[in-house]
Amino acid sequence: MSGGEMVPTQPQTALAPTSTESPRRRRLVVVTAISAAAYAVFSQASMGRCPGGGSDATGLGEGCISVTLSPSPLVFLAMASILLVALARIARRASDASVAERLGDRAAAAIGLLAVVSLAVCYLWWATDPTAGWSPGEPFSTLLPFPFASVDIEITR
Repeated sequence: MSGGEMVPTQPQTALAPTSTESPRRRRLVVVTAISAAAYAVFSQASMGRCPGGGSDATGLGEGCISVTLSPSPLVFLAMASILLVALARIARRASDASVAERLGDRAAAAIGLLAVVSLAVCYLWWATDPTAGWSPGEPFSTLLPFPFASVDIEITR
C-alpha cells in the first residue's frame, strides 16, 4: 500500500459491542439460557391417585385424580423481558462501562433468582401433595402455584 491509499474501516455504531462489554452481554445471554433450561427441565412432575381402588355396586371404580405440573410460559416471558430490557439499557449506556457492567450483573442475578424462586415454589407446592385430601365424588380444590407453574388436573369417575 502506498501512502495515498486508505484502508477501509467499518463505521462504529452505538450498538456495536466494545471489547469490555461483549463478554458481559454474552454472559447475560448464557445465564438466561441456562436458567430457562433448568426451569423447563426441573419444573415438571405428575402424580395420580385412585382412592379406595375397588369398585362400587355398579361395577365402576370410585374415581381417580391426576395432577400434572409443568413450566409456566409467564416465567419464560419474564426472563426474556428482563434480558431484552437489560440489553437495550446496556446498549444505551455503552459509553460508561461500569454502569453497563452493573446493569448486566443485576439482570443476570434477577434472571437466576427468578428461576430459583419459581422452582422453589413448584417444589414446595408439589411437596404438599395436592391430591392427599381428595375423595371420589368431592370437588377438588387447592391453591395453585400460579404464575410460577402451570397445573393440569384431571378427575375421572
